[in-house]
Amino acid sequence: MYFCSVKRIIVCWFVVWVGVVSLSAELLSGELSGDFSVGASAYVHFSKGNLIYFTNSWSWKFSDNQYDYIGFANVKVPVLGSKIDLFGYSSQPDKGTPEYGALVSNSDDSYKGAFVDWGHNGIANGGEEEDVWSTLSKGDWNYLLTQRANASKLQKIVTVGTVKGLLLLPDNATVTIVDSYTTDEFNSLATNSGAVFLPMSGYRNGTTVSDVNTQGGYWTSSTESETKAYQLKLSDSSASIVETPRHMGYTVRLVRQYVTCKKEVTVESNNPDWGTCSIIIE
Repeated sequence: MYFCSVKRIIVCWFVVWVGVVSLSAELLSGELSGDFSVGASAYVHFSKGNLIYFTNSWSWKFSDNQYDYIGFANVKVPVLGSKIDLFGYSSQPDKGTPEYGALVSNSDDSYKGAFVDWGHNGIANGGEEEDVWSTLSKGDWNYLLTQRANASKLQKIVTVGTVKGLLLLPDNATVTIVDSYTTDEFNSLATNSGAVFLPMSGYRNGTTVSDVNTQGGYWTSSTESETKAYQLKLSDSSASIVETPRHMGYTVRLVRQYVTCKKEVTVESNNPDWGTCSIIIE
């Protein structure tokens, strides 16, 4: 099986190993190694933590740990805090530049327009290059949670330290998920198996933050209407895809997308015209 990374326009980098061709990409800074299927021929690697925006410097980074969240410090009434991880929906307004949901407005009209991916931005501890990260779609999440092999055994609502959230194991994991982990135990699990943890970071409505460590929501790239979009909702007992008003503030966990190449090649090149592979994108 051969793999190519996806960055808007797909480029395959060919590396020859004694007659065997491996099509793959090196891990970026901030990229976890676990393979998570999001389609029959597509998989992703998650980022090392939830996305953070620094409102004073207009810069982006991933949280240092998978179980970190900002919580009530997202706001400093009547404005946003100096750093946030609860975003309204990211969209392109009729005029002006995208705000990526970093607004205090609780009117859905402020978030109308086509989706603009948070991954368009360069991320300080995520390689700093634009357009190498992206947001999972509703269909991606549905496949990961319900359609990949052994999906039900590869996910569970757990506690890491004192933080509640959704634990996800990669496709090839063989460990059994337990109900709670110390932070050291989880870090070891993540290192050895590629586990991902999505904390219940609460939600934001304007300048009010609620249900921190009780509920969580993760935006998808899929819209339902001009005023609603889909999120991955986390509660004490389940994870599900639901529609929600665009003005609500939820967390963002970006991924790097990969697809399976079906054709073997025998050339060494970074020019797709000299040797290409068949790529299937779900």
